[in-house]
Amino acid sequence: DWSSDVCSSDLRGVRRVVWLDLQSGAPAAPGVNAAIRRAASRYPWLQLADWSGFSAGHSWFVGDGDHLTPSGAEALAGFYKSEIAEAVAALAARPST
Repeated sequence: DWSSDVCSSDLRGVRRVVWLDLQSGAPAAPGVNAAIRRAASRYPWLQLADWSGFSAGHSWFVGDGDHLTPSGAEALAGFYKSEIAEAVAALAARPST
């Protein structure tokens, strides 16, 4: 699975990764999101940012269901900011060894 390959080789020494899942109608999105969830369950340093769950039911997307409206862009920025703050707090709670 591609997510395991990325997580096990390219990120050596990284203490925390925030990985945003997909909110998309693209056929590949469910499989990509499932792979991200599997990877997050395997690697404690990988934090899933559940954008698909957070954004569900909001009118933050244009007609294609993938691209954001201006209010959607603001919502995504705020969501990611909170996820990054959570990651920083996790790092502060667990100093590197």
